[in-house]
Amino acid sequence: MSTDTIALFDITLEQATAEHLLHVITMQADFATALIDRYRSRWRVQTWSLDPSPGNGDPTLWGPGGFAIRFRERTVELYHMMSFGTFTSDLWRRDALRQTCADIARFTGSDRVIYTHELMPHEGADLHAIAIWLQTNIGPPPPHFRNCMPPTITGHMRGILSQFGKDQINDRLRKPDAKVERCHGIQTTLYSQIVYTQWNV
Repeated sequence: MSTDTIALFDITLEQATAEHLLHVITMQADFATALIDRYRSRWRVQTWSLDPSPGNGDPTLWGPGGFAIRFRERTVELYHMMSFGTFTSDLWRRDALRQTCADIARFTGSDRVIYTHELMPHEGADLHAIAIWLQTNIGPPPPHFRNCMPPTITGHMRGILSQFGKDQINDRLRKPDAKVERCHGIQTTLYSQIVYTQWNV
């Protein structure tokens, strides 16, 4: 079983609302076209639309090609159906998603983006707080994307989920050194073994 990819953004601009992003995306014909073309046949939604009040209460944009963009009070969460293992190992797909997320970051006014998989536990009202929580509870990053280990449902993944919200995290997590890269003008820091990556503009 694979786990899909999410990206987290700060909201710092007043106009960064779900309604406004829907307008921007529908007017911007080239938004995420490479990924939409690649994943369109695997995803039921074929046009962008807004669910203003879903079950979780957070306005959510649903889009073609495997996208869902959820607006919280101070952050935006972008979901894509690409597995996180593919994100960490496939250069073309990773760069395509990172370019799309750079566009979202400019829209929300976020100076960083945190990438992880959909089951990563995280806490914090904004990305600064989330990054501190991840650094404290998950550990520092590995040296390169090739060192990122896609999560599994058994073994260390079950251990992490059982510790969510507690002070102690599974002792089996590696805590390797950090390395910084740049892509699309955004500084990237990589994290593992439950993997997340952090970009600073």
